[in-house]
Amino acid sequence: MMRKKGLVIFMGFLFGIIGIPLFYFTYSLPPLKDINSWKPPVITRIISDDGKVVGELYLQRRILVPNENIPRLLKQAFVAAEDADFYRHKGISLVGIARAILKNIKAGKVVQGGSTITQQLVRSLILDRERTVSRKIKEMILAWRIEQQLTKDEILYLYLNQIYLGHGNYGIGAASDYYFGKSPDQLNLAEIALLAGLPRAPEIYSPYRNFELAKRRQLYVLNRMVEEGYISENEARIAYATPLRLRSHDRELQEASAYYLDYVRQYLLNRYGEKAVYEEGLTVFISMDSRLQKAAFTSLREGILNISKRQGYKGPERVISEKEMRDFCKALEDENKRIEVGKVYLGVVLNVEKEKVWVSMGKEKGFLESKDLTWLKGGLKRGYVIRVKVKEKLEDAFKLELYQEPEVEGAIFAMELPTGYVRAMVGGYDFHRSQFNRALQAKRQPGSAFKPV
Repeated sequence: MMRKKGLVIFMGFLFGIIGIPLFYFTYSLPPLKDINSWKPPVITRIISDDGKVVGELYLQRRILVPNENIPRLLKQAFVAAEDADFYRHKGISLVGIARAILKNIKAGKVVQGGSTITQQLVRSLILDRERTVSRKIKEMILAWRIEQQLTKDEILYLYLNQIYLGHGNYGIGAASDYYFGKSPDQLNLAEIALLAGLPRAPEIYSPYRNFELAKRRQLYVLNRMVEEGYISENEARIAYATPLRLRSHDRELQEASAYYLDYVRQYLLNRYGEKAVYEEGLTVFISMDSRLQKAAFTSLREGILNISKRQGYKGPERVISEKEMRDFCKALEDENKRIEVGKVYLGVVLNVEKEKVWVSMGKEKGFLESKDLTWLKGGLKRGYVIRVKVKEKLEDAFKLELYQEPEVEGAIFAMELPTGYVRAMVGGYDFHRSQFNRALQAKRQPGSAFKPV
């Protein structure tokens, strides 16, 4: 009798230890009633008259992909890389946790996580990102509850449209478009494996930032697909050897269109409201001709820079002594980590020769041609801190031109008279420097504003 009584007391004590916290965490969880009617924010796209996507507006860069348009191979790649037991567990995988611990111990670092795909979905969809024991418990309970309400295919559909895949892209639709300029159903195995390797650390494994690491991660995914029986070893070898053709992004058009697109954005917000513009995925057609827009932007910039040159060089940003030279060049290494053609960088004059002026930009050096510096009064000297624009990358140095931030401003407004279509609009020299749109907001006397052709 005493033994039975003791057992009852022990069971009650055990229930209290486990049951009370479990009840507390379950009671404090967010509701799941809206998960079936999930409507995530998607991209609003702005398309020019010649069919170019010239702008996007969004809270999260997402292109929603219907379940029937998600290739089976893509689903298998993500399952193999992120949660091999996905079709066998009920939201929580003790086997997966144990496997991850063993692999991490063997590797001497974290190479695999223990969270299931369902737990990752809960983390991104419902809970915050805090790293606490209570959040982990809530995550596991919610994962189990989701598994009771949704099929595996529905969970995978939500996950593949929700997961963050780097560079502001959420879901496989936006990621496929951003990295390869394709929809998911157009991807080959090599591209699929690269995308499936991103969830672990999207910014680290980005092929734009570290191609070698991205290829290593791609190989890991392909090997996991072989281990799970989704593809053969030969298919994996062929996929790994397949060249990756990453999409090149037209930054020039984005910069050239900044004032025009800002006007379109303001118009849409006033007409339709923030929710429609940033979350409901509108498709907006505008009368811009992207080629004329680029030409207008380039001609305005060149004209302003020519005026700035005619007004003369205002002098260096500062002049540093010989004692400061070494430390300043070291500081430039941190500031100018990557040198790209067409961009402006801070540099310091190292040496002045008859035909060239050598400039340090940190780890890299370049030269100015003396024949291009005739607009300077007094020339350049060692220790002058100047701004230079990179014109060309040569074998051992960069070809540069002296850059001076102009003080003068200007604008272009090109309208097609028979239709009223605004083919090009540039509101100033640099949108990042000043958002004031001189093409629309500046006031001028009528006699100066109209120039009949």
